[in-house]
Amino acid sequence: MPLKRITFYKNGVAYFEREGAVTPGRRVILDVPAAEMDSLLKSLLITDDSGGPPQGVRYDAADAPQEREASFPFSLDSNSSLASLLAQMRGARVALSMGGHQIAGRIVSVTYGPGARLLLLTAGGLKLLDLDQAASVHFVDPGLNKKLNRFLDNQLGAEMTTQQALLIDPGKAHLLRTGYIEDVPVWKSSYRLRWMGKKQAYLQGWAIVNNDTRENWKNVHVSVTAGRPIAVNASLFAPAGVLPALPPFTPRAAPTTSNNRFSSQISIQARDAADLTRLVPGAWNGKAAAGNQVGALYGYDFVRPVSIRAHQAAMLPFVQANVTAQKFWMFFADRGGTRPWNAIRIHNTSRKTLDGGVVTVFDHGYAGEARIRTLKPGGSQSIRYGWVIGTHVKSEPTASKRFLIDVHFRNQQIIEVYKIRTTLNYRVVTTTPAKAVFRPRKLDIRFSLGSGIHAIAPLDTRCAKSICDANVVVNGSVQRFAIVTEQTEEAGANGFVIGDSSNIRSYIKNRRLPEGTREQLKPLLAICSEFADATSGLTDSYGREMALTQEEQRIRLNIYALRGLSKQRARMNKMADKLQKLDAKIHIEHKKQRQLVKRQQSLTDQFGAALKKLNF
Repeated sequence: MPLKRITFYKNGVAYFEREGAVTPGRRVILDVPAAEMDSLLKSLLITDDSGGPPQGVRYDAADAPQEREASFPFSLDSNSSLASLLAQMRGARVALSMGGHQIAGRIVSVTYGPGARLLLLTAGGLKLLDLDQAASVHFVDPGLNKKLNRFLDNQLGAEMTTQQALLIDPGKAHLLRTGYIEDVPVWKSSYRLRWMGKKQAYLQGWAIVNNDTRENWKNVHVSVTAGRPIAVNASLFAPAGVLPALPPFTPRAAPTTSNNRFSSQISIQARDAADLTRLVPGAWNGKAAAGNQVGALYGYDFVRPVSIRAHQAAMLPFVQANVTAQKFWMFFADRGGTRPWNAIRIHNTSRKTLDGGVVTVFDHGYAGEARIRTLKPGGSQSIRYGWVIGTHVKSEPTASKRFLIDVHFRNQQIIEVYKIRTTLNYRVVTTTPAKAVFRPRKLDIRFSLGSGIHAIAPLDTRCAKSICDANVVVNGSVQRFAIVTEQTEEAGANGFVIGDSSNIRSYIKNRRLPEGTREQLKPLLAICSEFADATSGLTDSYGREMALTQEEQRIRLNIYALRGLSKQRARMNKMADKLQKLDAKIHIEHKKQRQLVKRQQSLTDQFGAALKKLNF
């Protein structure tokens, strides 16, 4: 039955469609490799225009594994000899050619000595033959020869073919269609991109398909798609038996298994799987290669029939279009090194989804190669294809500044919020050959940012997740530019203490802090100021008390020294009057001290109450 259409998928399978007229009494037969029988039996679809259902499908059944092993009365390895093979064939009828004569009989045994000898039961009796003298050995039993051939086929990994009667003719002529899945090599994409100037490039895309079957494909309609439909292993070709029932038992574990061959590669939405029926060959219309997309799937349908001989491959063009492009330099700041890359940004204006693959860039000749990821219509993607010669991007010392921008008071703890501004300085050095004119170039600096960090300069910096691109224009031989980033950081600080108002005073003076925060701190500062005045007054009072106490001690010592002298009585009385006055002054200081201490206690209570009211 002629092959009409093939659709290649990205998961290593292809959908084959055959179509042909069936005459009455004619049976349709296909030769299919035994290795592909499982795929065919689970996917074979038969339709016809006769109006009646197919009568059935017949094929030669495969032997069960146990039967296949039992059918081989021997085992061979790479070191097996003729003697070891015949030793396993005891009782088999063989015919040996020795010295121009034919000797036939049944194998009795094989003995080993200086050489291997065969004991054979012939019509004339037992004979002991030297196997080294045998020119040939032939098994008389055809079935044994067939088993040996099958064993050797298995050892060599040869593919056996089986004939399948796909349809029993219902009795009248009609048009028959069949479709089935087979494992095939994955189709690949390859591109050529030629720079044409003025933000234009010519894009040419090819799909590489392989015919690894034994059939020549002639005038076949080919489609390729990026779909990865789920394919499940199913052993349908080999007969399966049922084991005898066993007494019930409780397993120790219940492992789960999956028959999905491509589970690690498949990532499609449910609606995409349901839409696969819309991607069968013949459903697309176009010219050389029409691009189509359904959900997350896309593909190309080649309208012109394709002919590919068995075990050959072909390149099929699916896109030839002018696309919008922009050339620039690209430098990766986080990877070390100093050389920028030649790069080009492609804007897909071809109205087709471009499959990921290798792209070769031409710019006044061969320029380099790159890889392109899947690109949808209207999307953009940058590729780099070679080093820039004569230009270096060198990093210079980095500057960093830290600013306090906010304060939080949580659980009697102060949390300070800082803004850290980092400036990354770079210098571009370009060496221009003599008499050459340097044309300004756009330089794209790509760098990564950590969590919470954002770029503020240059102004046209674009960021996606943690990757940023900063664009600058290189105009001369030496040019400097900077990338400025900012981030916020929280840090714990000493708590508010009534006896130390330095941090409160600095917060109130910091104009970067919110006005509400500074207003809430002003009552605390007033309390701290009063507390400081009380503390200062108390310190002064303690000083005065100490001075008065020292003066009293001095006068008492003088009175003690004059107590035995009658002429010094008047002087002693004066000293006694002075002591009384000093005691009165010390009493006044004690009263002041008690008042100041009481004031401090009151201010401390007010400070604690004010702390509880803070909310920032």
